[in-house]
Amino acid sequence: MGGCCSSGNQAEKTNVSPNEENNTQRQESESVEQMSADQQFIETLKDIPLLSSISEADQHKLAKHLVERTFSAGDDLMVQGDVGTEFFIITSGKCKVIVKNDDDEEIEIAQLCDGDYCGEQALLKDARRGATVRAISDSVKCLILNQSAFKEIISAENNNIRFANRDAKRNAISAEKMNQFKKDQEEKKVNRGDGPDDDKLKWLLSCVDDNILFSHLDAAQRKIVCSEMYKKEINNDEFLIVQGEEGNTFYVVEEGEFIITVKDVGQVDTLNKGRCVGELALLYNAPRAASVKCTSTEGGKLWCVDRKSFRSALMEVATKSTNENIEFLKKCELLAPLLSSELQLVDQALELKCFNKDECIFKTGDEGDRFYIIKSGKIEGKAKDGTVFTLGVGGFFGERALLTNEPRAASI
Repeated sequence: MGGCCSSGNQAEKTNVSPNEENNTQRQESESVEQMSADQQFIETLKDIPLLSSISEADQHKLAKHLVERTFSAGDDLMVQGDVGTEFFIITSGKCKVIVKNDDDEEIEIAQLCDGDYCGEQALLKDARRGATVRAISDSVKCLILNQSAFKEIISAENNNIRFANRDAKRNAISAEKMNQFKKDQEEKKVNRGDGPDDDKLKWLLSCVDDNILFSHLDAAQRKIVCSEMYKKEINNDEFLIVQGEEGNTFYVVEEGEFIITVKDVGQVDTLNKGRCVGELALLYNAPRAASVKCTSTEGGKLWCVDRKSFRSALMEVATKSTNENIEFLKKCELLAPLLSSELQLVDQALELKCFNKDECIFKTGDEGDRFYIIKSGKIEGKAKDGTVFTLGVGGFFGERALLTNEPRAASI
């Protein structure tokens, strides 16, 4: 006969008061939240070139000391002359770096953005802040490390954190150079109607292909400039360009006929569909060297681009290229301590050079005056002692040539 059995020794129950149970749940919840925050900080650290190379154990240790703080536009992260006690890592937003000159005027010398950091020198040297760092975005989020925790971490053995040695005032001239095109780039574009469609864009590209000004531009730059063109209509006997007047517009004829005349000389040329005129106006302010008048009974139609749009288009291409290069340079271990503004300066100094397979870049004993960073492909090298090594994308070599006059120590 079947039946149900149970042990005579029932499990002992522990009575827990509601308050104790709530406290336990709250502690567990806070623990989970802290672990989640620490993990989030660690993920952030991995995206910051300065700290991405340290060990995972050190990242966990660092994360436990980091505090997140948000600043509004106009708030100062630090003030020039104050004694520094905190190190800042900007995780989102943008700040400007300001120094006061001898007349007590504030001068912006650089800007900081995601992944940049500030305040490290004051923590290392117990020095006063060399500049003011002020938030310019609506919201700037930072991870902050205090002095005692910072010193504990950087004094650890096998520490890989390296800071760039920088002087804020020394960067002023460089910052000015980098920002010289900003005003044109930031001004609002004038809406002049629809630009060329795909077919018209191809036609415009073919029209400027042999033009001396466009011959110095690459394919991407030509496409950007032609995309900025807008249509203009002109009446019969109306002057498109008047000799002696200043101009800032370049034209491509789509319909109609135009004559070019020079004072005291007369007619020197005729323009029709596909011909270009006014290219020098895109380069500088100068009086027009000739007059251009429409002679078609039904008037004429042209595609135009002005100097401002021309420069902005070229800056757009240059800026995109610079941003891509900076993201690449951030992955280079040697350059990891540098700020984005400093990487911009490095990018300006770099030139692209291509090598074929099995081509010798330099040999042991050669005089060196160049430093190389591999953007694509692989290289093989052989040191003086016969050791063979390979390097891939992001690898670098030849850096000793920038620091000493020693001959090359390997063949690449």
